[in-house]
Amino acid sequence: MYDYQADIRNPLRTHTVILYRYLLPIAILVNNAFKTVQQSAKDKEDICRRADARQRYPTQDFTL
Repeated sequence: MYDYQADIRNPLRTHTVILYRYLLPIAILVNNAFKTVQQSAKDKEDICRRADARQRYPTQDFTL
């Protein structure tokens, strides 16, 4: 366990420990969620673009 009493004289170190222990993991989770949403939007855009392309250039059935 971390001894916070030993760092009362050095508040910068205490704040750094709090930052890395609590805030950094939250920031990483938020960043990962943002990347996931951004990738999902790109995937949806690609799907829509392909659907539009299919409507413009429909495939023809060739029967012999």
